[in-house]
Amino acid sequence: MKTDSQIDAPSVNKDISPNPAEEPITEKNAAVEAARYIPTISPYPSHYEGRGIVICGGGKTYFTNAWVCMNMLRHLGCNLPIELWHLGAAELDARMAGWVEPLGVRCVDALEVRKRHPSRILNAWESKPFAIIHSSFKEVLFLDADNVPAGDPTYLFDTAPYQQTGAILWPDFEEYVFATRTWRVFGIRRRYELQVESGQILIDKSKSWKPLKLCMWYNEHSDFFYQYTYGDKDTFQLAWRKLNLEYAMPKAPPSRSMGRVIYQHDFEGRKIFQHRNRDKWDLHQSHQPLPGFEHEETCVNFLNDLRSKWDGHIAYPVKPGEKR
Repeated sequence: MKTDSQIDAPSVNKDISPNPAEEPITEKNAAVEAARYIPTISPYPSHYEGRGIVICGGGKTYFTNAWVCMNMLRHLGCNLPIELWHLGAAELDARMAGWVEPLGVRCVDALEVRKRHPSRILNAWESKPFAIIHSSFKEVLFLDADNVPAGDPTYLFDTAPYQQTGAILWPDFEEYVFATRTWRVFGIRRRYELQVESGQILIDKSKSWKPLKLCMWYNEHSDFFYQYTYGDKDTFQLAWRKLNLEYAMPKAPPSRSMGRVIYQHDFEGRKIFQHRNRDKWDLHQSHQPLPGFEHEETCVNFLNDLRSKWDGHIAYPVKPGEKR
């Protein structure tokens, strides 16, 4: 059964680039293959710079939500640079890129980046660790497109728990309920702790390079590992645990509003993120007000601005012989 935070996630397609020399991963060899991969992780590269926000937000639904998120960040006074990642021209066209440019947003085509940095599988869930790793930033605040900040999140980079560990993961509602075979597949002793809700992740790549790369390896083999996890979200936490590394996690538990949004908090217990996982902004439909949701009227104004210039059509180029 999927957790509350994963119920709305897009289905996984079969975009697989096979490597004939690679040993197929099975329940019997998964832990061994991970152990073989870990020593091959290259040292942290030094070319990443600064702090920034990364959002995966291509396509009609997720661009609409990213639009609200990015405008709200600027409205709240956040001046961090933003990278908006997408999966090719079918998800984001030149007009859309032009609309977000005044917000200080750089659009990044993950499929083009993949040509330089091959990834065996790269779909919606898998693109999250991929975008974090290959973003230009040394320190990354990753936000799901349907996440709306309640305040400027820039200060999180300077919190002591983050500075000490190099990573903040936010809690989900439940403890792990994985079957014994899942722990065996990942080669980790059973743990009793809260799951992670990956609508927001803060990572210093220089301190978290190895678990981040291991997380990506799990996602590159999502056709196997997603049988045992709730999509990408558990792969972050399990990568850190596999390497016996610590991450920071705010003590304040998440809360819900009408079962449609997840509220997350900072280390002082203040609401900072509002993840509309079950009530995404829709270009063509109005939204019922949610109790406790901050800046709702402002969000609707941003949505109406997008509606005034876009019907949801993406003008991607048609290849010879391709039907639109």
